[in-house]
Amino acid sequence: MARLIELPQQEYSLYTLLAGALVGLFGLAYAWLALQRVINRPLLLVGACGKAVAVLISAFLFATDQLSAMAATIISGDLVFVAIWLTWLRGEQQRS
Repeated sequence: MARLIELPQQEYSLYTLLAGALVGLFGLAYAWLALQRVINRPLLLVGACGKAVAVLISAFLFATDQLSAMAATIISGDLVFVAIWLTWLRGEQQRS
């Protein structure tokens, strides 16, 4: 998969494994949130902030030629989630 999106090839390190674990953990948290009748708003806000930070870091890496255009394009899809989640959170706040 890493070769398809032109990520640099490297050996597994503590940082790589920790990053993968965090991505998996947030993925499980998003799935859990989706199954809840009442959404935990602070957790959703943390998720939106995390995705926004990932996009910003990716944009910086792309701008400094450390990330391929393919990888940057794929991660920019997280902006859709940020927009949806923040829009929903604002709507919920106005209803309260």
